[in-house]
Amino acid sequence: MELYKFPQLNFGSFDPVLSDSGQFPSLYQVAPKDTSLALGMVSLLTHFSWTWVGMIITEGQKGLQFLSNLKGEMDRNRVCVAFVKIISNTILSAVLYAQQHNFLTRETSPVNVIIIYYDSDSLNSINYNIEHLVTWRVWVTNSQWQADVSGKNFILGSFHGAVTFSHHREEISGFKNFIRTATPSKYPEDTYLALHWFNNFECSVSDSDCALMDCMPNASLAWLPANRFDPAMSEESYNVYNAVYAVAHALQEMLLQQVQMQKVGRGEQMAFSPWQLHPFLKNVHFKNPAGDHVKLDDRRKPDAQYDIVNLWNFPEGLRLKVKVGNFSPHAPQGQQLSLSEDLIEWAMGITKTPHSVCSESCSPGFRKTPQEGKPACCFGCTPCPENEITNDTGMCLAIELII
Repeated sequence: MELYKFPQLNFGSFDPVLSDSGQFPSLYQVAPKDTSLALGMVSLLTHFSWTWVGMIITEGQKGLQFLSNLKGEMDRNRVCVAFVKIISNTILSAVLYAQQHNFLTRETSPVNVIIIYYDSDSLNSINYNIEHLVTWRVWVTNSQWQADVSGKNFILGSFHGAVTFSHHREEISGFKNFIRTATPSKYPEDTYLALHWFNNFECSVSDSDCALMDCMPNASLAWLPANRFDPAMSEESYNVYNAVYAVAHALQEMLLQQVQMQKVGRGEQMAFSPWQLHPFLKNVHFKNPAGDHVKLDDRRKPDAQYDIVNLWNFPEGLRLKVKVGNFSPHAPQGQQLSLSEDLIEWAMGITKTPHSVCSESCSPGFRKTPQEGKPACCFGCTPCPENEITNDTGMCLAIELII
């Protein structure tokens, strides 16, 4: 991380560990901070009165930090944890896979809402461990997980109706046209594009130079269904886009400063060392062509705003991502979450807003009684004593008779 003090820009998800400028002085993170992700997800839970929730977290520093943040927010909002499952980064054997599958189907039976946090740096894909689960769950996920599943075929539409928190970003002008017109002949150095073309457009390969031949005429990536190619720009690609602009802005500022500080002779080229770019990268702040503000200094970087996206995957392969709301940590209290509930498609078999509680509310005349060894969301109901009634909190109150 400190190779000859060369500036390094990380386009992956934001990692709090890497923001230590003392330990990583040459590293810059382009992605926004995810410090409000837990708050956003719990706001969604409380909006729908989901108080009994499971968690699936990928193993690692970021996953454990998110788990801590999420539990804190859930405690403050009286939402209970039904279970926590940590997915190991180690490649799972068939035996371990079977145990995990049994755990999830057995232990989660009364839980209708499960939060998945997927760290894209994890070595093990979470998809292989949960894709065969029953379909009536509501999956609430982060954007890294959503990006990972974009091309996979899920059995029985397991993730139809999933709700994803994705970093808000404006659309980049010209990107759709770029995707529509990109071809292997236009970008011959891109071997991945050539392989994609071969796999999707009935091409053959020349014996002499391995060049593509006899492909479908006028083929375009825009033709492909979403389960083969997602035409939307991924978050990682958007971060790369901003990283390139950040370096360009920093170079421009450095060159302008050199011009002002010295007179350059005719034919003489300005030379600089990579480490000289650091002060300009630290102070870079600009609005990109899409209209979003970009800062590389972690201390000045704001918390992310989120688009809430609903995955429609029925029939299988549809892969339609529909924005159904947003969450802004900068909005006033009570106005941070905005949802269009009429747009939300729930999991297969669910025709109305799902329900996820450990114990149903007690009927009038009955009070809540805690159950030993169980969370506060799990309780029994016992009759109130004579001349007492139940209030909104499930407690019995004496009746005052006025004669």
